[in-house]
Amino acid sequence: MKILMKSLGHKMSIPVVLLLVNLFLSHNLIGQVSAYKHTEAFKLGFYPYPGSAYRSASGEPGTEYWQNRADYNISCQIDTANHMISATSELYYTNNSPDSLRFLWLQMDQNINKEDSRATSYDNTLSHVDTAFVNPKFTNGYEIKSIYIEIQGRKYIPRQVLSDTRLQVWLQTPLASSGGKLKLIINYAFKVPGNGGVSTRVTHAKTPGGELYQTTHWFPRMCVYDDIQGWNTPPFLGPGEFYLEYGDINYSVTAPANMLVVGSGELINPSQCFSEKELQLYKLAKESEQTVLIRSPYPNNSKINKVWKFQIKNARDAAWAASAAFTLDGAKINLPDGKSCLALSAYAKGAKSVHEVWKHAAQFTKASVEFYSRIWSPYPYPVATAVAGFTGGMEYPGFVICLGVGPTGPGVWSTINHEFAHTWFPMIVGSNERLHGWMDEGLNTFMNDSAAIAFNNKELTLVDTPKPGPVSVDTFAIDGLLAEWNQDPIFNQHDVLGRDVNAVYDKPAFALHQLRNNVLGHERFDAAFREYIRRWSYKHPTPWDFFRTIENVAGEDLAWFWRGYFIHSWKIDIAVKKVSFLKSSSLGTMYNSIQLECLGEMPMPVEVLIKLNDGTSQRVKVPVEAWMRGELHYITILNEKPVTEVRVDPDNLLPDTNRKNNNWKHE
Repeated sequence: MKILMKSLGHKMSIPVVLLLVNLFLSHNLIGQVSAYKHTEAFKLGFYPYPGSAYRSASGEPGTEYWQNRADYNISCQIDTANHMISATSELYYTNNSPDSLRFLWLQMDQNINKEDSRATSYDNTLSHVDTAFVNPKFTNGYEIKSIYIEIQGRKYIPRQVLSDTRLQVWLQTPLASSGGKLKLIINYAFKVPGNGGVSTRVTHAKTPGGELYQTTHWFPRMCVYDDIQGWNTPPFLGPGEFYLEYGDINYSVTAPANMLVVGSGELINPSQCFSEKELQLYKLAKESEQTVLIRSPYPNNSKINKVWKFQIKNARDAAWAASAAFTLDGAKINLPDGKSCLALSAYAKGAKSVHEVWKHAAQFTKASVEFYSRIWSPYPYPVATAVAGFTGGMEYPGFVICLGVGPTGPGVWSTINHEFAHTWFPMIVGSNERLHGWMDEGLNTFMNDSAAIAFNNKELTLVDTPKPGPVSVDTFAIDGLLAEWNQDPIFNQHDVLGRDVNAVYDKPAFALHQLRNNVLGHERFDAAFREYIRRWSYKHPTPWDFFRTIENVAGEDLAWFWRGYFIHSWKIDIAVKKVSFLKSSSLGTMYNSIQLECLGEMPMPVEVLIKLNDGTSQRVKVPVEAWMRGELHYITILNEKPVTEVRVDPDNLLPDTNRKNNNWKHE
C-alpha cells in the first residue's frame, strides 16, 4: 500500500485513501475484513414495547385483549347487460375497544379501479404479478347511493369523507366503548371492469361458454381499529392486501338462472339453485372420496333470475364468481376427529390441456386441505372452493381463484395448494397483510414446501396428475436468495416491497426452514408454530407476537435471528481462517487448532466436518453462542494425528455467500 501511495504522490486525500483500501479489500488483495459485530448481533432491547394486559410478553393475547367485530348481511344482483353489481349491505359493528369512537373508517377497495386512484400512480401496480393486462379498464369505483346509521332506535344520514380507497363516516354521537353497537346500511353499485381493472382480482371476461364474473372486494368493509395503531387506513395499492375484522357474513347473489354461482362459505339454499339431479349429485359429493361431476354448463338462454344464498361464519371477507360456462365438481374432504367438509371446483371450458388438468382440481383442493389440517390445525369452513379465473392466484375465506387459462399440471396443483394454505395465514391467523405481507405469504410459502415434499413422496396421491420435481427444504431457494440477498429487508411495508417478491415469499419461508432445521430442531419449532396458530386464531397478531411466541414456546432467545433475517438483510459468511498442528506445553501431546471466522454480519450455528490423516472424521456442531464474544471461534481436536481437511457447512444447508472460504485442505 505504501508503494502504491508513493507512486501516486503525497497529495492524496483521506477519502481517496479509504476508497483505495475498500477497493483492495473487495478484491481480497489485503484480506477479507469481517463485517461481524457481536455487540450488534446480540444487542439487548430487541422488542419495541414490553408486554401489557392487551398483548403478553410471552406472545399470547393478554388478559384484556380485545378486537372489534363486523357482521354483514348483503344482497346483490348482477346486471349482465351492463356488467354492473348493485347491492345493499347491512353492517353490524361492535366496538369492543376501551375507546369511544366518534367516526368510522371503511375500506372502499373497489375505488382502486378509478382512473385517479393512488394505485394508478403507484408504479408497481400495473406490473404486479396479479395484473394480466397492460391497459386497465377504469371504472367509477363504488357509486354510493345512500348511507344510513341506525343506533339505539335512531336512524340518520351521517357526514361522509371519501379519500381514495377509504371512507370516513362521522357519527352524531360517539359509539360507546366496551360493546357499543350500531348498524350501517349502504346502498351502492359498481361496474365490474372488463378485461382487467387496475387490480385484476375483480373482473369479467368471455369464455367459450359465456361470460365469467370474478367478484372480489365487492362490498365496503370495516377497517380494523386495534390497540397498536388505532384505525388502520393505508390505501389499497395492489400488492399490500387486506386487514379486516372478523364476523359472520350472510350474502345473496341474484343472477340469471342459467348461471352457476360459487362463493365463500356454504350454499344454504341448494334445493332452490340446483335441479333435482344436481342436488342429488351435490349431496353425493359430500360423501365421495372420488370426484363427482355435479353440474355441466347450461345453454345461455335463460330470461329469469335465481337467488343464491351463502353464509360463512367467523370470517374476515367473502368473494364469489358466476358463469353459465362453469362445470362444477365436488369431493369429500376428510378432517381430523372424523369431521369432513366439501371440496368444490368451478371451471369454464377452455383449451383441452387446461380442462384435462382442472378436472383434477377438486382432488387438488381435497389433498391440500387434508394435509394442512392434519399437520397444523383443522380447516374451519364447511366448503373449500377453487375457481378457474383470470388472476394468477388469490385467496379468500373458503374460496380461491387460480388462473384458468394458462397453467397446466404442477402449475395448477401448486397454485391451488398455495392459495388454500392461506386459510391458515391470514384467514385463521388474521395478520395485517397491508403492512406485513411476509406474515401471510412467507409463512404460507413455508407451509407449501412441506406439502410439495409430501406430494412428491406420494403422501398426496392424485390420479393422472403430473408430479413436480423433488424439493428439499434444507436447500430451498439458496441460489435465488444469494443472488438477491442485497434486496430489501423482509421487515418493510408490503407495498414498499412490491418489486421484491422474494422479501415477502421466499426469504421469510427460507428463514423459517433455517430456524426449524438448523436452530431449534423440528420438535421445538413445530410445537411453537402450532401454538402460534392456536393462540392467534381469529385474532390480530403483530410480528412481535409471532417472534415472542416462537421464543417462549421453543425456549430460545432468538433476537439475533430475527434481527439478521427479518429486520436486516445480513449476510452469512463463515470461513476457515487457519488450521494449525501444535504441541501442548502442559500436556506434552499434539493437538489441532482450527480457527473459524464469522465474516458476514449474521451469526449462525454451523456444523464442521473435520478429517484426520488416519482416514477418520468427525462432525462438530458449533452453536450460535460461539459468536457472542467476537468474530473468531476455535475448535481444538486433541489427537496425535494432524487434520487434513476442514469443511464448514459440509451439507450446504446455510445460504453462505462465499463457499470458497468454507473449505481447507492440507497441501
